[in-house]
Amino acid sequence: MDARISPTEGMIVVLEFALAVGGFMAGVALLTAPDGASLGWSTASLDGTPFSNYVVPALFLLTLTGVFPALVAIATLARRPWSMWGHLVMGGLSVAWIGGQILTIGYISLLQPIFGAIAFLITTLGLMLYAQARDEAIASGGPARSGPIAPTGVRGVGGPLRQP
Repeated sequence: MDARISPTEGMIVVLEFALAVGGFMAGVALLTAPDGASLGWSTASLDGTPFSNYVVPALFLLTLTGVFPALVAIATLARRPWSMWGHLVMGGLSVAWIGGQILTIGYISLLQPIFGAIAFLITTLGLMLYAQARDEAIASGGPARSGPIAPTGVRGVGGPLRQP
């Protein structure tokens, strides 16, 4: 198994750790000041939502954009075969979270487009990584897989092999 990560994986890991740091810091800030004042926010932004303060949104933020991206980045460095799917799931959920947040409470912080752009880049690079792994599998003369494809050098992942 190849212990090195590709440049694409390296970029994703850097972006995931950046997202994790920002998500963790924002989540903790909102948990310590549930009125949002520590980030310059107001609970008035939550009007029309089921939340009276930022505690529950902070827990989602902390988990989705703090813990989850850090776990996926660590899994990539540890060469876990599921990490490629983790990039796609985490990136897609983060894009959806930011989009839903802007639709629900509006644009209230520069953090929203920054986190959204990082999540979009992670998703796009994850798709590129998937396409690269699939192309490598086909180019190596091996049959196309009918299931998950692991990043370069990871074996034993995917569904049954079939002839193209």
